Amino acid sequence: MGILSGDLSGSLLITGATQVLTLRGRGPRRGAALSNLGIVKDGAVLVRDGRIAAVGVRSKVEALPEAHDAEKLDVGWRGVLAGFVR
Repeated sequence: MGILSGDLSGSLLITGATQVLTLRGRGPRRGAALSNLGIVKDGAVLVRDGRIAAVGVRSKVEALPEAHDAEKLDVGWRGVLAGFVR
């Protein structure tokens, strides 16, 4: 069935993002660290079995071997927030 139909097995490649906001780093941000949001321009996200496997510039993420067989989702030049929920 695939990720887009609610099944979290397999791979999903999210592309077409004007910016991917990663918030990459350790712990909560305070002071000057609040301005470092980890923005990747022209980014992509590769999700494997419901978990983020790769985040980065679109050309590099699309070049990963697993990305070739992944289900594709083009977000139409919108922003994407790559994160996790526990």
